[in-house]
Amino acid sequence: MSKKIIAATIALTLVFVCVFTACKGKNTITESTTVNNVYGGYGDLYVTDEDGNRVLYGDGQAVIYATDASGNIVTNAEGVPESLVTPFVPISEAGRVEYFGYSIVLPEGWTITSDSNRFENTSAGHYVVITPINDTYDNYYNTQRNSYETLAAEFPDAVSWTEDVSIGAGCIKVVRYTLKEDTGMKVMYFFENSGNLYKVWFNSTNADTILNDSVAFCKAINYKPYQYYPELTDTTATTATTAAAN
Repeated sequence: MSKKIIAATIALTLVFVCVFTACKGKNTITESTTVNNVYGGYGDLYVTDEDGNRVLYGDGQAVIYATDASGNIVTNAEGVPESLVTPFVPISEAGRVEYFGYSIVLPEGWTITSDSNRFENTSAGHYVVITPINDTYDNYYNTQRNSYETLAAEFPDAVSWTEDVSIGAGCIKVVRYTLKEDTGMKVMYFFENSGNLYKVWFNSTNADTILNDSVAFCKAINYKPYQYYPELTDTTATTATTAAAN
């Protein structure tokens, strides 16, 4: 499949229409999205594998086939479909949300917001943001540990630091760092999964329930092996994560 990147003007509204195309002898389910491309196409096709997962380039951009004004897939001289690049559009349906780096079936009470990677549980007083971190685990660990020790020296009853927390398969070297406030509690988890460093940060007005609810939320996240920052990937961590997932 060609990895030629062609500039395109991409409309924000998706039209979810399932169609079937041939790819290496297998039917590939794709989704049609309204796009005005350089070939005059009115709809381009997201490429997905046989399991229904969108095919991505190495930088996380979604692969779509280019189509002409008649809706036919554009091919090059060798008959290989031309492909365009478009940002991965989050999928949200029936409480399930999918991004290119992870998917989650939202626990009861949680909803998606208009902000990417942010979810909230208004009845419980919580919200959470999931963020991949562009840093090594050791550097981030040291930075957060220094922050904790500084606060603990002055406010020992307000902060806590717990290592080796269990928040789901594939998550290793998990640290939970909490800060109690007059208005509630902040809870941060950071860890590695598939070689990536993640921060899952909760803010809540309900200090009584946020610890249990945050663990339940974290365990509902299914991380994909996509590498956000390949230059930071720790081979040892990746091997350990793969073993834990299996």
